[in-house]
Amino acid sequence: MQVYFPNVFTPDGDSLNETWMPVGIGISKINITIYDRWGGHVFKSESLTKGWNGNILNSNDPAIPGVYPYIVNLWDYNGNRHTKTGTILLLITSKY
Repeated sequence: MQVYFPNVFTPDGDSLNETWMPVGIGISKINITIYDRWGGHVFKSESLTKGWNGNILNSNDPAIPGVYPYIVNLWDYNGNRHTKTGTILLLITSKY
């Protein structure tokens, strides 16, 4: 299994880098949880194709720009679980 975890994304409506999610090969199952600085959930997913769009969990309200910790559990095709933790920078760029 090979997985890449981006560390920044820019959901600013320019159609580039709009969502965050791990990308890789050999993944059979995934569980993503992203937290705010107080430990609250801002995103949860078990989908291999749906990433975080920068909105707060179960709403259309955008999260504030900043650093968000994550825990990702991945399962390979042999059923082995792999856990990755890290941080994501949610960055909103200005449009000119």
